[in-house]
Amino acid sequence: MNFLKWLDNFWYHNKWKTIVSLFVVVVLSICVFQLATKKKYDACIMYVGAKSAGIEQSIEKEIATLIGDGKPKVNFSRLAYDPDNNLAAEANITAQEQLSHMLVMPYYIYIMDKEVYEIYKDSPVFATLEDIYGSDIPDFAYDSTALVYSKTLFARSHESDNAIPDDAVIVLKVKPYIWGKRANSKEQKNYETHKELFKKIVGE
Repeated sequence: MNFLKWLDNFWYHNKWKTIVSLFVVVVLSICVFQLATKKKYDACIMYVGAKSAGIEQSIEKEIATLIGDGKPKVNFSRLAYDPDNNLAAEANITAQEQLSHMLVMPYYIYIMDKEVYEIYKDSPVFATLEDIYGSDIPDFAYDSTALVYSKTLFARSHESDNAIPDDAVIVLKVKPYIWGKRANSKEQKNYETHKELFKKIVGE
């Protein structure tokens, strides 16, 4: 009885403090769990275009083989976006919302249908080919930031991505600004890793 009386009194005086504390503990527990179980990828690549459903997910294994060392994990995502198809309006809106956050998304290498790239090519999201190659730029450049994907060594030697249109392009995203010296250094390393993979895909 004394305990129940104490508990009732405690709850009366500390109800909101207890609720807030429990809420914070639950939220922190969920965040820690998500961080602990979140997959870490060695490479993140995204195809954006109308033929997303036709591209086999096995391309991940082929890119992992290209990376080489150990058993690298590759995240190859596909985003449906067909600007010329009014019937795909809902999917296009979803794609536009995602691509508006392109700079902070985990993907560094983008393969895009030409029609999609034309929409975003003037944004400061993509690294220039000069930044990647210096003066030794491959002769199948589409413009100053993109290469024609079908002419890359990877595209010419793999069949799992043959659904990608011949005039699609491949681009490399610039490194986003990251606050904090340690985090920025980690992101720079991530950028350099994808830069080297970009070159391997291209075949230069």
